[in-house]
Amino acid sequence: MKGYQLLIAAVVLGVLAAFALNVSNRMADFEVYWRGASRAAAAEPLYRADDEHYRFKYLPAFAVLTIPLSFVPLPAAKVAWFAGSASAALLVLLICISVRLLPERRRPTALLALIGVVVLGKFFGHELILGQVNLLFGVLAGAAFLTMRAGNESAAGVLLAVTVAIKPYGLLFMPWLVARGKLSSVVAAVVTGVVVALLPVAIYGFSETIALHQAWWNTVTETTPSNLLNPDNVSFASMWVKWLGAGTAATSLAIISGVAALGAAVLVFL
Repeated sequence: MKGYQLLIAAVVLGVLAAFALNVSNRMADFEVYWRGASRAAAAEPLYRADDEHYRFKYLPAFAVLTIPLSFVPLPAAKVAWFAGSASAALLVLLICISVRLLPERRRPTALLALIGVVVLGKFFGHELILGQVNLLFGVLAGAAFLTMRAGNESAAGVLLAVTVAIKPYGLLFMPWLVARGKLSSVVAAVVTGVVVALLPVAIYGFSETIALHQAWWNTVTETTPSNLLNPDNVSFASMWVKWLGAGTAATSLAIISGVAALGAAVLVFL
């Protein structure tokens, strides 16, 4: 058996054991996705204050895209999501894509992938326990970059647009996509983005879809301040609030840090 096959087998066996022993009664974030999908399937409101900390904060399109999850009971859906996130379908795929994107590989792919698992294993494990969607986001983004390397700009644009539906911070890719000057990827991203944004119309109707997006924005802006002190929040805004406390200084420094980071990315990658 080849090295990468052994790696895949080890990961699959490990995560299945972890699920059986410790994870099946957790995955709080996945429960939010499943509940949102169930509500979308029934054309019910997605954003409810009575959900308290575990409020649905994703775009309406995400709830529509995940409707198939609601077709099975929550325990079975957890098993499927955990297996998909932790198996070769996502976790190993994300690692292998990341290795392939390295500009100058001087070591075997299997070795680099193993190092990635060892170094980042704690964080991968935390994502799996929460039932988060970040692994899927990473796979889609990594696949987009690989398709760019292969010269398929349209497919890359589609994939990056879908990342926005998974998590809105996929929008951060869009200025870079435009700055690259490849029209086909930009057009594909715009068209896909419009289609994805209109997905809820088929269930809720046009006016209610607009209302859903307004409710999403209100939910995000209302809940963000309380989440800045969460240990899992590693944003610039969270960093400055944790150091300085909430206020104008922390907000200003977060904006400056974000602009500086984007500027550095432009200098390095463009």
